[in-house]
Amino acid sequence: MIEIQYLESTENLKRNIARSQGWKPSGEQATAIAACLRQGRLFLESAKIAPLEIRPLQLYYGITAYAKALVLAKNRKLRLDCLPHSHGIRDVSAPNARLENLKIAIEDRGAFQNFNDCAATLNFFKVLRIGADEPKFRFDLAKSGEIAGIRLTLKEIMSRILNVGDLYTATFDERANVDHVRVTDSLSRQEWFVDVTDPKPYKNIGDLIQMIEVARIRMPFLRRWSFVSASIKLGKTDISFQNTLPLDPKIVAMHLIEEFGQISCNLDRSSDEYFQDIEANLGTFVSGFWRYAPIYIQPIEGKYFSELSLSFLALHLLSSLVRYRPATWMHALSRSSNEKRTADDAMLALLEAFMEDVQSAVPRFVTDVLSLGLMA
Repeated sequence: MIEIQYLESTENLKRNIARSQGWKPSGEQATAIAACLRQGRLFLESAKIAPLEIRPLQLYYGITAYAKALVLAKNRKLRLDCLPHSHGIRDVSAPNARLENLKIAIEDRGAFQNFNDCAATLNFFKVLRIGADEPKFRFDLAKSGEIAGIRLTLKEIMSRILNVGDLYTATFDERANVDHVRVTDSLSRQEWFVDVTDPKPYKNIGDLIQMIEVARIRMPFLRRWSFVSASIKLGKTDISFQNTLPLDPKIVAMHLIEEFGQISCNLDRSSDEYFQDIEANLGTFVSGFWRYAPIYIQPIEGKYFSELSLSFLALHLLSSLVRYRPATWMHALSRSSNEKRTADDAMLALLEAFMEDVQSAVPRFVTDVLSLGLMA
């Protein structure tokens, strides 16, 4: 985490916040932000070598410290001693709940709300262009006032974390509620493409048509884009859509051609058919932990959450498990069953993968926000 250590210098921090956020912290402000960054780093470094029995608690303290640093860096009017001490979220799990059924309630005010509103303002992604300006697309995510009262299970949260999506599917035998999306344009800048992935290989054209419909159900904005091609890569189906209004599926089916391991729609388009208001015709993407890899997270009660906020919620639940339900956590870790409790170890690999991902992803995101160009 050498980049975070670089930002722990108050002089480096002042200069980088001035460049990235447009204001220069005072010595007192820089000291407070640097202290939060250092505390976050130390907690996460401790978590790397901590036994699983207590690791979630250290990770939660670490992400909370990083959250404070981001909030203070984004809002020059806030001071560390004025930040709320309450979490703003609460474990409302039933007694003896299984890991997947652990449940969290979002309240009105607290550390989570400050962090969530900060993360919502940081939601954008860039279209990678070599040697050219990179278009930046921004999308509004749910503010804290919109999500107060929502309750989520740990399973629902894990289904929306991109980097554990395959493990989620293996654990619960159902598709995760998150999709990686790739947005690119052509050299002419006229044609734009949205590429999505189905976790299974298509068997035939009929099977592919069903996959296209599933993609449009999961990401309704794709109904405004035309299917152009699909291919199988690493046992999955990559499906590409283009910025032209879709035709009747029967017409498309008549023009599908399969050759060289790819199915494409052999339809000529005139230049005036390509719409150019790309941002308005995309769904509400989440930037995730990397600016060039947008993801589409299924909304919760119609609200779109930041992946950072979801990670915060999951770590709070797990830290609450360690603190207040140690018998439940130790039983899960024992990977055993008895006459009173069945085994509750199915999620352990999934949760370990999530915790490992957070340890590297959160510092990288914080560095990306606070220091322009450092992560390039």
